[in-house]
Amino acid sequence: MHKDLSAYYRLLIMTHRRFLIADEEWCASQADMHAIFPAHQMPFSGTIGTPGSRMRRLHDARTDALMRMQTAHEKFTRAKARSAHRRVPKFEVFLLTVQ
Repeated sequence: MHKDLSAYYRLLIMTHRRFLIADEEWCASQADMHAIFPAHQMPFSGTIGTPGSRMRRLHDARTDALMRMQTAHEKFTRAKARSAHRRVPKFEVFLLTVQ
């Protein structure tokens, strides 16, 4: 793997791990919340908490990690395309047959 491509790959792996950690924390806090408020007794099931609350911070951290991972994936895809474009030969060979 080319040096530039491997750097983008490492970035993608790092952001993916951070997203998994943020997602795990978000899911664990949701499970804790459902233990306190069962699903049928939740007052506002669509809300994620007031600004500054733990749920809001975890949700924002997960969303931020997801956006960073998507950006890293786009950068890796572009770098891969650039690398493939560099390896394309600069000339074409045509075989002609005469009968």
